[in-house]
Amino acid sequence: MKKSEQFIAVVVRSIIPADITKNAIEWKVIPNQIPNWSRKPVIAHSQVGYHPFQQKKVILEVDPNNNYSGNIILQKLGNNDNFVDFVSEKPIKWGC
Repeated sequence: MKKSEQFIAVVVRSIIPADITKNAIEWKVIPNQIPNWSRKPVIAHSQVGYHPFQQKKVILEVDPNNNYSGNIILQKLGNNDNFVDFVSEKPIKWGC
């Protein structure tokens, strides 16, 4: 099984009898739901890159069950290898 924050893939295998041609395999999948569980926020980014004149944007994906209402702080690495607050703003909700 492969697992990450957003993706879970499960591989199942069965031996198919040689003489069966219809309804050879049936699987019943029952998902498990954990009450009040929510995914940690993640920063979405482009893997393609940006045009030199394109405005750079930070997209923070948040679980719909997360009711966080404070500011989001974006930091950058400073000259002395320490993190410096770059932006501190209340996020703008958009999308689904």
